[in-house]
Amino acid sequence: MNVAIIGAGKVGTVLATALYQLGYHISSVSSNSMASAEKLAKVVNSVVSTDFLAISEAEIVFITTNDANIKKVATILAQKNVLQKNQFVFHCSGAADLSVLAPVQKQGALIGSIHPLQSFAENQLTSLQGVYMAINGVAESLVVAKKIVRELGGKILVIPEEKRALYHAAATIASNYLVTLMQSSLTLLTALDIAEEEAFLALLPLVLGSLNNIKHKGCAKGLTGPIARGDYKTVRAHLTMIQQFVPQELELYKVLGRKTVQLSQRVNNISKENYEQLQLALE
Repeated sequence: MNVAIIGAGKVGTVLATALYQLGYHISSVSSNSMASAEKLAKVVNSVVSTDFLAISEAEIVFITTNDANIKKVATILAQKNVLQKNQFVFHCSGAADLSVLAPVQKQGALIGSIHPLQSFAENQLTSLQGVYMAINGVAESLVVAKKIVRELGGKILVIPEEKRALYHAAATIASNYLVTLMQSSLTLLTALDIAEEEAFLALLPLVLGSLNNIKHKGCAKGLTGPIARGDYKTVRAHLTMIQQFVPQELELYKVLGRKTVQLSQRVNNISKENYEQLQLALE
């Protein structure tokens, strides 16, 4: 099956490489960056297309640009009239809905989306084996999307179009906001005159241990720490020190503390008194 890739960034590179290894023919690679396009084309034994004319040879077109450029690319494809009727066109955005592909749909393309629920690092090929992938599209595109995901070794998530932003918000909290939380922890430790690099190395095993707890026990049962124990005195001490030395982190601590109290209530036998004291401290 012939596949065209538009966008030779992290996602496009990982996807094209994985499909090539499965025996798909990558008929063309296009990108804003000629260097990136040439590099990827060499890896997948393809050619660089600068005018999109080679797109017509592909049965499936993947638009793997950043979100802001998906509709722009779809519009250009429509204007150049390079697509065949019933050609499949997928985007790989987690946030964008199918409306960004409206220009090519009007020309008869069968549209859809495949979004790997995975973070992609620079200069590092990430395996898609076992990765959940959110798919959407018209009926014919869903059939193809499911086939591709299964062949990649991924797992399928069918996301309702009208609730796509909720799906992406969940991904944002789990991935992006975890980074923000780590930075807040580093801020507290560097207030103790600990170098940030050393603070990071000190905290990393704790983070990985927590993720391991969640993996094996789930969120509620994997929770440890003072709130899980109902230790409101320790929480008060935290609040006092944060207020004194890093007041900019106080509100975040309180918000997360209140959510943690709610989570802890699911499985832990916190006494009524301790629960009330925790709630009071975190107001």
